[in-house]
Amino acid sequence: MNLTLSQTIAPTTAKYNFSPLSRITISDPEPRHYVQKARDANIIILTQVTAGDTPTPLSDAPTEIFSHADIGSLLQSKKIEIEPHFFDCARKQLIAQNADIDCAQDIPPEELEYLDFYKRLVDGVEKLRAQTESSLTDDALRPLISRVYWELVAQQAKPIATPETGGNANKLAKGQGSREGRSLPKLICPSTYRTYRKRLNKFQNDLLAIRDGRKTAATLRLPAIVDATVVEVMSRWVQAYLDRNEPTVPALYKQMLHEFEVLNADRLQNGKDELDVPSISTFRRRINKLRPYDVVLAREGAAAAHRQFKIAARHDTGLAPGDRVLMDNWRTNVGALKLPKHFWAGMPDEWRKKIAKTRLSLCLAIDEASRVILGVRLALNPTADVSIKTLEMTARDKTKIAQAAECASTWHHCLTALSVPTDGGAEFRKEFRAVVRDYGATSEVGPAGKPDVRAVVERAFGTIDGQLMQHFTGRTFKSVASKGDYDWEAATNVTVEVLTRCLVRYIVDVYHNQEHSSLGHETPNDAWIRLSDRYGVLPPPSDDQMRAVFGHRDVRVISNRGIRHLGLHYRSRELAVLRQSVGQQPLNIRVDLSNLGSISVQGLNKRWITVPIEMKDFDGVSAQEWIATAEALRRRYANNAKIRRPILLRALAAIRKDGLASAELAGIGPTLLSSEMVRDHETNLFASFDIEVATERGRALEGLDEDEPDDAAPDDQAPVAPADSADSAETVVKRSSPTGRRRGSGADFLGED
Repeated sequence: MNLTLSQTIAPTTAKYNFSPLSRITISDPEPRHYVQKARDANIIILTQVTAGDTPTPLSDAPTEIFSHADIGSLLQSKKIEIEPHFFDCARKQLIAQNADIDCAQDIPPEELEYLDFYKRLVDGVEKLRAQTESSLTDDALRPLISRVYWELVAQQAKPIATPETGGNANKLAKGQGSREGRSLPKLICPSTYRTYRKRLNKFQNDLLAIRDGRKTAATLRLPAIVDATVVEVMSRWVQAYLDRNEPTVPALYKQMLHEFEVLNADRLQNGKDELDVPSISTFRRRINKLRPYDVVLAREGAAAAHRQFKIAARHDTGLAPGDRVLMDNWRTNVGALKLPKHFWAGMPDEWRKKIAKTRLSLCLAIDEASRVILGVRLALNPTADVSIKTLEMTARDKTKIAQAAECASTWHHCLTALSVPTDGGAEFRKEFRAVVRDYGATSEVGPAGKPDVRAVVERAFGTIDGQLMQHFTGRTFKSVASKGDYDWEAATNVTVEVLTRCLVRYIVDVYHNQEHSSLGHETPNDAWIRLSDRYGVLPPPSDDQMRAVFGHRDVRVISNRGIRHLGLHYRSRELAVLRQSVGQQPLNIRVDLSNLGSISVQGLNKRWITVPIEMKDFDGVSAQEWIATAEALRRRYANNAKIRRPILLRALAAIRKDGLASAELAGIGPTLLSSEMVRDHETNLFASFDIEVATERGRALEGLDEDEPDDAAPDDQAPVAPADSADSAETVVKRSSPTGRRRGSGADFLGED
């Protein structure tokens, strides 16, 4: 296929589709709640419902018809809010049972590690049971649990005793053989395993399902039930367990007790003996005797029943965009230079050999149905932060990245994934699974050593290696034998910046526009359009939801200027009202490091509020750009704690123009701003950094305006408020005695440093 890069592919109107359990709120002007009734490639039919917890349609409200373009306009104007699991009774029950936390990321790290351990223990035992066709009896489960337990322990610690040498697992769990002073999880018994297995199946492998929420309650076991009336009443309530609303055993038992109270009252009036009421344990055992397939079919649906009880070896595949977004890491076989060549001047030779060249790791997120690559990151090593950043890219429009790489096509593909299958690597555990859960997707962990389960992403890695990497020297090849005596370090000459730009251009202009045999010789772009028209695409979360899930997490108190973060102040009327209630109490905040225009603050009753920045012209400014600007200003005006606003905006425009902090915007390189780095900058760089508005006009620095051009910051780079605006007033820079003559701060002041 001949591809002309000069022909730009225009973005098409996205075709949306909402889950039947989603609540859609449209505020135009008053908020109204809807559920999706039907859709096709042209329209979406919504039914207005009440504001309760169940989707009850309004009696006098007709259905409303929206085009996909109308939904897109509402999303762009932020007048629509989608709550994907609002009517999910099982999810609400799980949230109610874990009232002490707001999301999975709030669980203490040690407890989260234990939950992840037991989740992998249940997965491992289930795989062994499937291979050996074992039952769920105690005798059958004990050897399987012990085997998987010691395999998992061996992966994270070196115990001083093992079962073969007479070691005791529970003794080890109390501290013996622990790694880094942390105790090992206890070896669970078969009954506990069955409880974990049942709860994980019920709540779709949610980590919160196996949190220890037991209470001290004891019940006496009653004799076998022989009365026909008791059997008939209990059988009806046992069958009530087979309901799509997934009622709980305690809730059904309470309703059954009420019926027995009514029956016994009538019997006493008629001179009959009271009926013996079954205990909750007897009631629970009767429910456990129901056919597992019937339970899953009635409570979770036909798809879940087929998935759990199928016997065919064929793997599940996604039908619609977002059904399954596969993620994996691959160590590239081409060497790259960490620094451009002009940074090497004066560097000792031994340092060059150690830090100059490396093999980067590639983290990829690909939609299984359309083969569109939704997220990609190059990193020095695969980590949870890199995986989370790649997952975040799947929900963002990446057209700016494509434009920065000079692509001819757009990279507008974005959605909310329903399922995120990964392997069992350390970068996809704990923190990553917690983020996936809060993101609203299901985390799936494939079996180790079976890459055919993730054939789509493995094939994508092979295609990138064969079509892109062959153009660079310094390849390490697949093995020592294939490499021979080729010295890849000596042949390496490509920098990380060039590699990331080429990777973006290859994905957007080549990979998405070439025919794939697995798609019936259809291109991923064409497959995306076809499948979106047929099934629709679940739109990405809102800005506030993205900030809550992927944002930088920190704690702040409200001062008289609002909340300060990275030297910037955020305030609003709602924040002022909140300060009156909480005073100096520390509050949780979330910050989107790619856009410092607003932050989220957790107020009373765990309610999040959005607080805008005090300064204008900061919407869309990333933390990397702002940190680079602050560092440049500190180098230029080292003796000044407070910087004038026009100086700041001009410096920010220069940073963007020269690309000093554009690694995040212009590519997908390994420059990743972690939470620890943000806290370090907060402590060191912005400790005394401030921007102050003056009460009267005056010159802040000697020679400041000598060579300031009027067009230093064009509108398309750093928009500035009008001259008559209050925000454009000059500011006073309070400084100590100068140590030397200051130069004028013209457009090239960064180069003078």
